[in-house]
Amino acid sequence: MPIGGRVNVLLRIEGVNFQNTLFDTDDLSTNRGASLAYLNAPDILVAALQKACPDLEVEIVYTGASGGVFNVQGCDAAMLDQVVLDLIDGLQTGQDKDVPPIYRHLGFASAAVAVDAGYLEAESLAQAIIRKRQLQSVTIDVPDPRLDNAGRCRIDQFRPADGGKIITGSGQRFVSQSVQERRSFGRDMRQNFYPHELAGVLSGQDDDIIPEHFANSFQDIVANPPKGLPESLQAKMAVLYLDGNSFGKARRNILSLDTPVSYQQGMARAKAFSDHVQARRRALLCAILTRFNAIAQRDADGMDAVYYADKDTNLEPRFRFETLLWGGDEMMFVFPSWLLETVLDCVAENLCDPIWKLPATGEMLTHGGGVVVCNAKTPIREIQGLVRTIADQGKDHAKKTPKSFSGFTYLILESEAPPPEINTWRKTFYGTGDIGAFTIDFAEGYRSLADTVGAIKADGIISRGQVYNLLRRARAQSDCLGHSTDHDIALVEDWMENTAVFGDPQKNILEQLRSDPAFGGSVHPLLPFKRLAELWDYLGDVKYSEATSDDAREVVNG
Repeated sequence: MPIGGRVNVLLRIEGVNFQNTLFDTDDLSTNRGASLAYLNAPDILVAALQKACPDLEVEIVYTGASGGVFNVQGCDAAMLDQVVLDLIDGLQTGQDKDVPPIYRHLGFASAAVAVDAGYLEAESLAQAIIRKRQLQSVTIDVPDPRLDNAGRCRIDQFRPADGGKIITGSGQRFVSQSVQERRSFGRDMRQNFYPHELAGVLSGQDDDIIPEHFANSFQDIVANPPKGLPESLQAKMAVLYLDGNSFGKARRNILSLDTPVSYQQGMARAKAFSDHVQARRRALLCAILTRFNAIAQRDADGMDAVYYADKDTNLEPRFRFETLLWGGDEMMFVFPSWLLETVLDCVAENLCDPIWKLPATGEMLTHGGGVVVCNAKTPIREIQGLVRTIADQGKDHAKKTPKSFSGFTYLILESEAPPPEINTWRKTFYGTGDIGAFTIDFAEGYRSLADTVGAIKADGIISRGQVYNLLRRARAQSDCLGHSTDHDIALVEDWMENTAVFGDPQKNILEQLRSDPAFGGSVHPLLPFKRLAELWDYLGDVKYSEATSDDAREVVNG
């Protein structure tokens, strides 16, 4: 489609093969390095393209976590396609000296297509070509046989240890080139992520919310916790994953609205959609950092809650928050378990804000998410897979409801080892595997959970020890939490009626608990009490409870 004598060519670039380039280690700095390199990849490739072909006119349609779409004028599709393929080859062989060496360890695919019809058709064709090329590409970088190695890499446990040695808390460790360069990049670039993403969001006086120093490991995220925390929180981190619900469909609806749509109109709509999503996501990140900054400035305990300080060194305090995934319609954060409610409050406020409605159609964009609370020593590769699994289960459930909503499922693990099969585990320890009982909507369900648990703790209406007494009785009578529905209903009612200290205030709050959909009483009669017990330390003001941490492990997780 010529414009002013020039032809439009749609160029799409994507990062690929994440399992072997981004999710293949449990090392925080290595994962961060790959994530940030993928985030910067579109800019790197476009800069290389314009350097190689200075006469080209390149217009950004949108960029995401690992790729982007561009409109290019100045050459035909076949020529541009080959130029970009050559640039990617150069990246992955280390030929371009202006590009950090980390890029030779990452995977990319591209496609350039002539614009013969509308924008959506061109983009769909480019994506199809990329999928084919991805399947034909090498999924892991090939080691250089000329280099000496010291056996197997001690970080990824797979590649030859030909990248020299690093110093960790465990001492010297020999690593692969891939780990060495990703890890180095992750440490060098971590200060740049927040200023780059929030450059258009913050005013000058808000710059102090951006941290300067960051945790080097997942263990550092929870090291030296603030005073007064329950033991159950002290070594735990939370992993939060959020994924857009049917963003692709919503985007296609906009691109095909009022057909026929010209290529230029399609480009403008694609860019507007991307800008809309990006602005809301950046507002969420800004809200989290702002809240953390307020906590850190509150007092010494608040500072310790947000920043890790090594008492044995003079190093600056390090931020206890990590962005593992950022781009497109996905986000993944890691932070201490004691900041779970703080983060969920920010997420709920952001995702339920009507500003997420698309201006063109009025459709409210929603997200499905997952939260896993686990020991900081639990392998992050396993937790990343688990948090995606429970998020997808919640998203599948949400699709069957009459109205789309933003929600999440959660899982709190006491053991370092995740359950081998989540649905079987739920049936054993909750008495039900019904995913509807574990899908909490941010607008009402989460707020109800947080407010109810907080009110029970603040008013001292009932103690956690009393809740554990009920769960112990259920455990003693069954291999799981519950025997049969009628049996467990009778058990709960007998406990409420014959616990001597229960008067009307206690019985009223317990009846409210049993009938609240967020607590799942309609699915299983013991689920509200199981949920109350396991969320006790995570929602509301953190206090010491009458039950010990050993009681919690025994009753809540068997």
